[in-house]
Amino acid sequence: MFRRKIYLLLLVAVLACTAQGQFISSVVRTGNSTQPAPTLAPNPMDEDELTFNDRTHQWNDVPLEMVDAQYVLTSNSDKTTTQYTLTVTM
Repeated sequence: MFRRKIYLLLLVAVLACTAQGQFISSVVRTGNSTQPAPTLAPNPMDEDELTFNDRTHQWNDVPLEMVDAQYVLTSNSDKTTTQYTLTVTM
């Protein structure tokens, strides 16, 4: 679970360097999850934007460098899913 969050944060950090463009073209989850599929966030990263696609948690205290970055909404419930792989195509 912790490793997935780190990967997500790294992805967001990479995208923050070039936050003005849309670089993620697809997101595919494989494994045995029955939770909502990951999706591209409908809005760029900013204060009060959703963190997960199955919760109402919001981003807060977003660093200025990450504002307007494109990011992926994953399912918080997948934290207990085994055999989980997330492929992000840029």
